[in-house]
Amino acid sequence: MNKLTRYPPEFRDRLRNTQRYLKAPPGKDNVQLIVMDLSETYRNIARRYFPNAMIVADRFHVIRRVVHPLSLHRSKARERLFQQYDPGLTLFYCS
Repeated sequence: MNKLTRYPPEFRDRLRNTQRYLKAPPGKDNVQLIVMDLSETYRNIARRYFPNAMIVADRFHVIRRVVHPLSLHRSKARERLFQQYDPGLTLFYCS
């Protein structure tokens, strides 16, 4: 069974065209570096079609991966501190 049969026909055509293009773009063997987000799908595509290239995560997504959990931790710690000093306090967040 072909893996593509699970997709709608219009998507299959688009996917085939993309795969055909990625198999033989001009200068493909000269690609040394690919900068991208941290998507597993994109990394798999890059590894498959550009095996000689080094894959590097772009700065925005690396920083986002670090800052988001820290921000959640900070927010929870802040809430615990407020509750410790004034248990009846209700916190409201503005975004």
